Amino acid sequence: MTELHLYQTVHVAGGRPRQVRAHAALLTGAARMLFGCDYAPDVRMLESRIAALARAERYPQSVSGFVRIEVAPDGTERLRPAGLSFYKGYALRSLTPDARVVRCEIPHIELPTSGREALHLLADCRARSLGADIAVCADRQGICHSADSAPLFAVRGKEVLVSPLSLPECDGTMSAVSGEGSGTAGASADGASPDNPAAAPELFAPGTATPAFRSVELETALHAIRAAGLTLREEPVRQTELDRYDELFYVDHRGVTALAHCDGTAYMSLAAERIAAAMERMF
Repeated sequence: MTELHLYQTVHVAGGRPRQVRAHAALLTGAARMLFGCDYAPDVRMLESRIAALARAERYPQSVSGFVRIEVAPDGTERLRPAGLSFYKGYALRSLTPDARVVRCEIPHIELPTSGREALHLLADCRARSLGADIAVCADRQGICHSADSAPLFAVRGKEVLVSPLSLPECDGTMSAVSGEGSGTAGASADGASPDNPAAAPELFAPGTATPAFRSVELETALHAIRAAGLTLREEPVRQTELDRYDELFYVDHRGVTALAHCDGTAYMSLAAERIAAAMERMF
């Protein structure tokens, strides 16, 4: 896997693509920041093309299907079929994988790149070598952030916890890349100069601002958690405290996936089921 691109996976239910405007907006901003290119599709046209691909692939109306948008560094876009669901709409998936925590330094940024996807695949390989199905990815401090390349949530009582989206060690800001660094005489637009090479743009520089991007699925999950009558709390989900949680689940374009076990601890899926139902009611 050497080809670099940005991607989003669109949920198509009953032949209708969901949240295309939000997916397109994320890709537009990410392409501008990371690739320096203009990707600004006509949303209605993009919706029509996604629906047409779903029809061409003979996606059944009785279940959902998925279409992947990929944007190359030159702004070229392509659509690819990305499989079918067992359900129509967002749902709590019947699959309940076993997980192991794998510590890998994942940049705390929601830019969906093929590189980030490859890192999660590598983490999953490590988890499988330890007898699990997937990896729960954690940083060097043991704070768990994601599973299956999707945001991870923990449940404790009536609270749903999500690890902070902005951390002092690496909060996902890309101030130098986006041209927000302070310039000096003789420096280039990105702040670099022969006397100050350290001021060159960095992809994942420490800072204090919140990440510029949040995934469409994360935003959907945050709304659904509140709609389900649960309390959302931004608090580190720590590997050392996994045995204190009632549930662990992640949210992606398919819906909600509850973990059966993580590092040997067994979990329920009661809140996950409520959240999945709340997600579907949004549509």
